[in-house]
Amino acid sequence: MHLLWIILVLLIGGMFIICAASASFSSSKIPRWKRIATFAGSGLLVIGGCGFFGSALSAVGGLNWLPDSFEWPVGYAQGVVTTSDNYNIVPHTPSGRIQVYDPHWNFVTGWHVGAGGEVFKLDVAEDDNIHVITGRTDLHYVFEKDGTLISKDTCEPAAYDLFPDNGKSIVVATAPWLWPFSNPIISWAVGAIGAGLLFLGSKQDIKIGIVFHLIIQVVFVFAGFIFGGILAAIVMEFIRPLPSILSIPLGIVALLSLAYGGVRGGEYVARLISVRCPQCRSSSFAEGHRPIRYRCKTCGHVELTRCRASWGKD
Repeated sequence: MHLLWIILVLLIGGMFIICAASASFSSSKIPRWKRIATFAGSGLLVIGGCGFFGSALSAVGGLNWLPDSFEWPVGYAQGVVTTSDNYNIVPHTPSGRIQVYDPHWNFVTGWHVGAGGEVFKLDVAEDDNIHVITGRTDLHYVFEKDGTLISKDTCEPAAYDLFPDNGKSIVVATAPWLWPFSNPIISWAVGAIGAGLLFLGSKQDIKIGIVFHLIIQVVFVFAGFIFGGILAAIVMEFIRPLPSILSIPLGIVALLSLAYGGVRGGEYVARLISVRCPQCRSSSFAEGHRPIRYRCKTCGHVELTRCRASWGKD
């Protein structure tokens, strides 16, 4: 079964990444800004695809050949437990891995857990052995701190819900360019931005309907919000060593400003996409917020919608 899942992920992921990479070579005689948008969109789609399908491949056991010295980008982690000598045991569910960090958060070792691509919980016993309960496969693993497997047993289906949930949430120091590999949601957000740039850089002037464009705006705004939140998390990681009197207000300002900036940035990119004018079938572009309306650049027709946004000037 594991081999079947590995082959499936490789086939789907490989086809997606190859198609995304080849998109950058499909346009030649187009304006420079469209060529740049095409290359950037293709690159972001490849990064998002590698992050999503790479995590899936690791979760189903396709990357078990990675050495213990390999550190998977973790980013934001939940369920982190600590040993008696203050070593941090970090679960990374998307990749199906456990990673160990010393008291100063330097990476020590990591290994794969056979959780069937599903969630799992950690706890540390008094002897500092690491106990793992999987959610779907109903397995109970016991590891030493260096990753050596002590035992593997089946357990009752209710054991996962009854297992102690003593872990804490923390942001593990991760390079900004590696965050798309830390969480599938981030991978999807990066891929969505790339898809939008590819759409903008398409050779033909494709006209879409107003309803479809409103949906695109929602998707882009959500992707921008996620991207702004990621940037805020990175900023807060850098300012965390500062005194609380500085780090807390700076963190709040960073979160609010970057999340809002991401929302407006996503909206701006979406509004670069033209819409088919209901009157002359030419190009209309979105404007305003209360309500959102579409103005044709050719005939001047303004099409009002029933959608309203609470940010920005009207």
